[in-house]
Amino acid sequence: MTISELIEAGQPENRVLQRVSRTRQCAAWLTQLDTGRYPPVVNLRPIADWPAT
Repeated sequence: MTISELIEAGQPENRVLQRVSRTRQCAAWLTQLDTGRYPPVVNLRPIADWPAT
C-alpha cells in the first residue's frame, strides 16, 4: 500500500502519515524555490482594472 492509500483507508497511522506527506511536500516546494524552478508569475487582473496611465 502506498502512503496515500493508507491515509485514505483511515489507518491508525493516519496523522503520522499525513504529517510525513506534508513535510515531504514542503521540502519539495523549498527545493523548487531554492533551485529557481517555479512557474512564472502572471497577472490575471483585467486591463480595465488597471489605473489610468
